[in-house]
Amino acid sequence: MDNIFTRSLKVYKKKYVDYFNHSMKYISAMIRDNKNATVPGSMKKGEFYFIIYDSKKINKSSKMEQNVPMLLIDYKENIDSRVLYILNMNFIPLNIKEAIFANLFNNYDPSSVDYATIYTFLLRYGAEYAIREIRVELLEKIYHIDLNESIYLITANTKALTGVDEKKLSDIWVAKLKSDSLDSRLGELKDKADYEKIIEELKQTFKELDKYLNS
Repeated sequence: MDNIFTRSLKVYKKKYVDYFNHSMKYISAMIRDNKNATVPGSMKKGEFYFIIYDSKKINKSSKMEQNVPMLLIDYKENIDSRVLYILNMNFIPLNIKEAIFANLFNNYDPSSVDYATIYTFLLRYGAEYAIREIRVELLEKIYHIDLNESIYLITANTKALTGVDEKKLSDIWVAKLKSDSLDSRLGELKDKADYEKIIEELKQTFKELDKYLNS
């Protein structure tokens, strides 16, 4: 449980009660100062970015998809170089995100990140639906976030970015867990999980994370 993310989170939550709002100040300042701006050709799998995407809704993107803290997980140059696969953090409730990254950052190696690896990992949290496909030509602004500062993306106030509050995000997450058949969602991966198992594993992660953060 002791890794770059949990160490930062421990300090961050003790320093700021509303740490998710402080993260928004970081993102707002980054955009205002055009700090760490980059271009699609410089993006790398396993690295973190904040993007402004399809604000004119050319591709009918929702607000959840327009101002996005994200992890780039894959692209298939041999199939379509204009398509990127990302983990869109706007779709996941904050407490679930913290649990996900508390475990993902154990021995984290950006070079090992790909679609199958992250999809399988997110299944453990019932959050694989947060993997999204975006098109390069609809990227308006891209900001690269160093791994050491990724906590600002992970803990950003989603309501401030999208208008969707944490309760709604949690309701969506629970509804998907209960109504979707994991067997049908898994497809070719042929893995097996269920609602009760996911909840029990999350409870254990929350317990371990809480113990670490309060130690």
